[in-house]
Amino acid sequence: MENKAPTVRLNLLIVTIFILAINTFLMGETLFFGVSPFDTTYKLSTRYDFSFWKFKTKFKVDVELAQKQGFIKITPKFADVFEYFEFINDPYRVTYSDLNIDIPFTTFANPAKKGWYATWVNTGYFSNGYIHKNDYFSILSDVSRINLTFKMYGLDIFFENSPNGITLGAGNKTYLFIGEKTGLGVLLSDNSFIVYTLVFYENGSLSSKFGFTLKADNLEINLINDEIDGQKTIAGKITLKVGDLYVVGRLQGKEVRLDFEFPIW
Repeated sequence: MENKAPTVRLNLLIVTIFILAINTFLMGETLFFGVSPFDTTYKLSTRYDFSFWKFKTKFKVDVELAQKQGFIKITPKFADVFEYFEFINDPYRVTYSDLNIDIPFTTFANPAKKGWYATWVNTGYFSNGYIHKNDYFSILSDVSRINLTFKMYGLDIFFENSPNGITLGAGNKTYLFIGEKTGLGVLLSDNSFIVYTLVFYENGSLSSKFGFTLKADNLEINLINDEIDGQKTIAGKITLKVGDLYVVGRLQGKEVRLDFEFPIW
């Protein structure tokens, strides 16, 4: 069984490359060459928007390039190939977010959690959990936690049970919560942006978090101030399209990276 997963991934990759190759010859401007002027690293990027069945799909993957004894060395990483797709249709809806992995309230399916989100007739899955949503309540559950959110009199009233304890709260744009985490949160969102900030007590200490994402036709911004892998850090990414050129800036703690990506095919 353990040997089947790499084979499945390889088959998916071959099919994906085949689809992209066909569409590349037909449409062009799918393959981009990227260079970072700070550390003189190079990469190839594949970007493509395509449709199949009832899905509209965006695809984006980076392949790092290096030199070894004068030859170009390609180092692809396809362990999580599905993360390179973003499905953007209703009634099917699948999105992928780079925002932080934990906020202590939901207005449905922690909008800043990193994971896949798919629904069909109000029911589907989110990351490793299952979800259901209608006009009155939502459920998000996996093997370790469950979150219930009820909509009453214009308020979101939520209950979350996790291995670390129970959190209860309520609000609309501004949220109060008590339990495992006790504090105040503000969440504003629509179809193109999410911004939130939290201040709360947890395990006897005061913590804060902040997150912002914006998506427009030629601009995408993701910024968080949170704890990642046990370290408090600021992480961000800005993607700006100018004509056919993509300018991508990344911030991870003290590391700053800027890439220029231009079409070569």
